Amino acid sequence: MHDPWRVPGVRRAARGREPPAPDIAESRCAVTLDPAHRAQLPILTLQWLAFALTNTIPVPFVVAAALHLSPAATAALAERIFLVTGVMSLAQALVGHRLPIVEGPAGMWWGVFVSLGLLAPAVGMSEAHLREALEFGMVAAGALLALAAVPRRVIRALLSLFTPAVTGGLMILLPAQIAPSIAAALIGSPPSLPRLAVGAATFLAVALGAVFGRGVLRSTSLLLGVAVGTVLWWAIGLPFTPLARGPALALPGVFAWGAPRVLPGVLLPCILTAVLLLSNVLAALRAMAAVQGEPVGPEAVRRAILVNGASIVVSGLLAVPGAIPYASNAGFLSLTRRFERLPFLLFAALLALLGLVPAVGRLVVALPAPVVYAGLLAAMAQLLAIGVADLAKEGLGLTRSLLVTAPILLGIGIMGVPEATWRGLHSPMSFLVGDGMIVGLLLLLLLRPLARLGPPDDGPAQERGTA
Repeated sequence: MHDPWRVPGVRRAARGREPPAPDIAESRCAVTLDPAHRAQLPILTLQWLAFALTNTIPVPFVVAAALHLSPAATAALAERIFLVTGVMSLAQALVGHRLPIVEGPAGMWWGVFVSLGLLAPAVGMSEAHLREALEFGMVAAGALLALAAVPRRVIRALLSLFTPAVTGGLMILLPAQIAPSIAAALIGSPPSLPRLAVGAATFLAVALGAVFGRGVLRSTSLLLGVAVGTVLWWAIGLPFTPLARGPALALPGVFAWGAPRVLPGVLLPCILTAVLLLSNVLAALRAMAAVQGEPVGPEAVRRAILVNGASIVVSGLLAVPGAIPYASNAGFLSLTRRFERLPFLLFAALLALLGLVPAVGRLVVALPAPVVYAGLLAAMAQLLAIGVADLAKEGLGLTRSLLVTAPILLGIGIMGVPEATWRGLHSPMSFLVGDGMIVGLLLLLLLRPLARLGPPDDGPAQERGTA
């Protein structure tokens, strides 16, 4: 059976002994900077801030479109996202896995928000009730995940499910879920050629930076592309969202979308999402171990999952998409080669402070939506490529891979089914069966073991005949 601890860079504890504390945080990821590099502290901190903004700026746009939030509510959402990302990144770096990994809104949570936002009107649920149910769903899912992290055997059983086929399927289904929103934002309604041209220029700037850039330029190419697109938007005279006035500082309210509401049709997808995203936690730690060349102990994995459960609870309390450790973080560190935690801790504190400044949220909302979505297109395309590569790692061959690719194809197909189709089902079933991403992942979990049990493909001739 697949053992989650027996992966590259993850140390397994000896039988019958307490898992050793990871030494990774005490060596490569020391808190302090050596004297020769202290003058670089501001630059290293700003690099981390640029990386985090690159990953979080698109989130309020996607969520606001799915849940039909007003510009003021979208600005407040952006503030809360910055606050949660900063605070929970600090929590992971200090008491969780103790590595410099950004803990921010998960793409799969965006997908859940989008799919449930589309299905809610079809089953007669108001948007206000959906938002309130999402708050409760994340709080409950995070609490269950944190409790599950206490017994090590439960975590072993859960993590053993997440093979490259499952994680690859997730990385294919998520872009498919977000793609219609991206296309709608770029094309406009009615279609607008200037809007599409600015989006194309933004995507080209991001792609060129990612392909030909070096060092930090490559890791922050999305943020730089958004800046190029925003300047072009202004240069050709397209309108900006006006910035409303507000207080200089403001504390976020708990349950900003209203009192939490218990709805089984929303609660079940939230719990499944929290469990399925354990694959991201493990992927982030695997990637960090590979970049640093040092092992991560099972105790660090357990603490990371425990704090991740707390992150999802906090996300529900503050009404933002659930947070996870970013696996792309390892790519950023592979470029900078700076593993000290002090710049990371300072960045996280700075980002949390920005979440208390309403002007920051209003500035994010003022960005042109086609520009942000064009940057998101580049990010989703890269995620899709990673997912395809993960599927190839399974080495199943063309015949046996049918049990892996069919669930993905069915999940994408369900995303295109009209929402009214599910109106006749009971609400919990409609939310589950009508969510193509969750259906695809659940079928992957069920069918992937059968693919491993089946006989191997005889060779290329048989595969050509099957195709």
